[in-house]
Parts: sequence; C-alpha cells; structure tokens
Amino acid sequence: MYLNNLLKDIVKYTPEEFEQSKQLDILKKKAKICRVLQNIQTVFSLPIFLIIVANFLMCSSLLGGVLIKIQFDEDNMVVMFYFINAILCIITVLWVAGSVPVEMSRFKEAFHQTTQERLLYYHTTEELHLKMDLFIESDFVLTGCNILSFRRNTILAVIGTLLTYTVLVATTN
Repeated sequence: MYLNNLLKDIVKYTPEEFEQSKQLDILKKKAKICRVLQNIQTVFSLPIFLIIVANFLMCSSLLGGVLIKIQFDEDNMVVMFYFINAILCIITVLWVAGSVPVEMSRFKEAFHQTTQERLLYYHTTEELHLKMDLFIESDFVLTGCNILSFRRNTILAVIGTLLTYTVLVATTN
C-alpha cells in the first residue's frame, strides 16, 4: 500500500516539477518502507514458512488420501473443507507477500520514466546518480527462512510440487 502511494506521488509530478529535492524525498520514503519490510521479514520469516509448510503437508496428506482411496467419512465435505482451507492459506500468503516485488518494480519503472523524461527534456544530468542507485539495488523479496521466495509465481511452483510429489508418493505404495 505504501509503495503504491509512492507510485501515485511520482505520477502526479510532471518531469519539470520532479526536481532533485522531490526525488530525494521520495527515495527517503522508499528507504523507510524498505526498513519496515526488513523488520517484517525478520519477525515473520520463520512463522510464515512454518504455516506454509504445515498447510502444504495438510494438502499433500489429504490429496494422497483421496488418491489411495482412504474412506474418510460418510460425506467428504470435511476433507474438502480442510483441503480448500489449506490451499487458500498458501495461495493467500504467497499472493499478498508476492505483491511486494510487483509494487517495487512498478515504483522503479515510474521513477525511471519520470527521471528519464526530465533528463531528456531539461538536461539535468546531476540527478543521474539518484537513478543509478535505485536501479543497482535488487528488488526486495520476502522469504521464508531464505528457503522459499514469496513471489506470485511461487504459487504455481508450490501447487505443481504438491500435485507431483503427492501422486509420486501415492503411486509408490
């Protein structure tokens, strides 16, 4: 949300108005956001990783049970409820945490576009170092214990892994 607000701040400026002081102000706000994200990473890395692993194992065990035809109850609604709950938990966590790199890329693109127009039309080369520093740094990506990157494309990888290994384990029995 804060990165999106910074993006809106950049877009409201014309290249002429986007002078060095405003660029510095926006970059200071971005640095503050990155510090907060780093704190979130430090506090929630392990718990979120364990939540994802627990839900992954829940999905795998339920899916495996269905594949080897274990009788659960008269109605399989409870099994479906647990499976849907676990898979939606994984998808939601990865979708929300995966929005950080997406918003960071949008921020960088808007900053680049506005500073590029300013450079081309007003020949303000003294601001080039601000732009270079922004693009040299890598995108911030939340991770689970530095094992699992929380990106949106990880959703497909996790679901694919879930299906592949569940079928593999179920067929070896």
